[in-house]
Amino acid sequence: MISISASNKNYLSFRALTPVSYVVIDGQCETDSKIIDDVTKQFVKQIKEGREQDSELRRSLRKATGDSSLAQAYQSIKRIGKNIITGQDAINLERIWTKSAALEQKKKEASALVKKLISGKAPYKLALIAEKIDIKGKIKYIVKNLYTTIY
Repeated sequence: MISISASNKNYLSFRALTPVSYVVIDGQCETDSKIIDDVTKQFVKQIKEGREQDSELRRSLRKATGDSSLAQAYQSIKRIGKNIITGQDAINLERIWTKSAALEQKKKEASALVKKLISGKAPYKLALIAEKIDIKGKIKYIVKNLYTTIY
């Protein structure tokens, strides 16, 4: 099992992609990319919903990333593979895809923004602590906590 190296860095700027390096599901560390992708997808959905029971999770994400917009009920958060984007960068990406322009133009602008975000990738990664549940034969993951890590 890989140990979690948690840090309490409050000065991080979340103006870049932050990758999810691994997840811990029911006490077992998972490094399989498909499982990490599924848990990350569920995590983004969970944060977007803005439920009251997830307020501690949003607070942990806010503390890990330094993104003050996470205090709101509606969360500006996007996922690109195993990477998470929040705040103004997520809003900018959403604006690119919703404006009325040619698809090629949208693709170019989105590509340029993502390249800029990748170049400024955060030095820390996220480790998600999740619980696996089976709902009507379909596996779902509920993220309970998260940590920043350098691994």
